Amino acid sequence: MIDEININEKFKNLLGVSIFTILIIHAKNIKYVENISQEIVFTERLFSDGLSRFSVPLYFIISGYYFFYNWKYTESNSSQLKIKLIKKVKTLIIPYVIWCLVGFLIFFILQNIPSLKSNFNNKLIYSYSNIDLIIKIFLDPFSHQLWFLRDLIIINFLLSPIMVNSFFYKKITISIITVLLSFLWVNDFEFRFLKIESILFFFIGYIFSKNRKLLEFEIPFSSKCTLVIIWLAINIYRFYLPGNSIIYKISIVLGILVAWYVFSKIKLTYFIQLSFFIYLCHEPLLTMITKSLFIILGKSSLSAIIIYLTSIISTLFLCLSLGRFLKKSIPSLYRILVGGR
Repeated sequence: MIDEININEKFKNLLGVSIFTILIIHAKNIKYVENISQEIVFTERLFSDGLSRFSVPLYFIISGYYFFYNWKYTESNSSQLKIKLIKKVKTLIIPYVIWCLVGFLIFFILQNIPSLKSNFNNKLIYSYSNIDLIIKIFLDPFSHQLWFLRDLIIINFLLSPIMVNSFFYKKITISIITVLLSFLWVNDFEFRFLKIESILFFFIGYIFSKNRKLLEFEIPFSSKCTLVIIWLAINIYRFYLPGNSIIYKISIVLGILVAWYVFSKIKLTYFIQLSFFIYLCHEPLLTMITKSLFIILGKSSLSAIIIYLTSIISTLFLCLSLGRFLKKSIPSLYRILVGGR
């Protein structure tokens, strides 16, 4: 008998771990400092570009798993799909639109404050045409972390109706599609507003939902230790081979395995409860904190590593505080912002 409780508990724990690693990814600040020491470059790249990169693919696996979690393959696909997609309007589309607009408004305000304008001037909002601005707001959000929700919405509404077709129930079909998507992912093929990585790992989540026994496969402690060592070694080795896509992809897959067999035991209950809110609001807050601290501390190797750590802790604290305040004081608004979670 499949231990559903244990599987759900592992995924729940990984949500807490992953939100922390996403902050680590976005905290990298070496681009702001010229002539930065190689030790700082190595440290930030190791953690932000290496060890933390399993988190987003893992989110897609979890999303794919739970989209099809209670799917009844003997019943009408259309009626089940309709119920699912109506729910996704509340849980995905409404929060996505709101936070896209929030990100736009924050950048618009920042670009109109003379003392801050120079720090947020990658491209002035005034320079966009009306159509380009709409595309920027809703398809290439100012709060860049929202690309995950964008991809998830596209997959849910355009690809999931295809995936529930009986043609996809065949093992040979699943195998061919998995190999094809893996090939495209390894070779860095992308659509403009949809990543192959997103489709691949959502599809893997779909596979796990149909074959939950795969998630119960355990490995001995010695194998877990070996897995962690190999994962660490590959990520360290990547520093000396920048731009090597295949090794990068291998490190992600190993990271997902390490997360499942090791990190899934870590209980970060405090983070789990507000994980989606932290994900939604940590940018541009983290960037604002980072740039503000560079103005205060100056740009040097020492300040870079101090700001790297401080920005993660500060952003996490502020997001948790704001989330708890809204959840307790204005629960109706909080539910809208997080899609009823």
